[in-house]
Amino acid sequence: FLKQSLYKIERLNIEIEHSKIKEDLYHTATMIKFIIQIVEQYPHKIEKLSKLENFYLPTLISILENYTRLLKTNRYDKDFDGVEAKLIKTIYLVNEALTNLSETLCDDEILDLSSDMSVLETMLKRDGLVKEGTLDEFKK
Repeated sequence: FLKQSLYKIERLNIEIEHSKIKEDLYHTATMIKFIIQIVEQYPHKIEKLSKLENFYLPTLISILENYTRLLKTNRYDKDFDGVEAKLIKTIYLVNEALTNLSETLCDDEILDLSSDMSVLETMLKRDGLVKEGTLDEFKK
């Protein structure tokens, strides 16, 4: 689903002329690519993406499809600038959500890695294989 959504967003972005919207959608695509990489490394993380899959990205794509349709038919309507401003805000919020989601996807792995390093450090000290003060240079 992520790759399909990515493809649709990139395809729709080709039709969009507004530079800020294009730039923000480029960022959206980049964040989706990053999340794809995370899921490829940690396939079990896909279960944390159900709202992204079932609501957030489909809704964004629907909004973009409607916007590109309006570009072709109603771009000179007096309310169109307001629609573009609202779209910019919407994409900004989606990008913020994607950033937060990508950060939380690896929280467990980061915690596990940190714990493993702390255990190894403690064992090395306890077994007398590391002198006291060895890590002082890293405390700065």
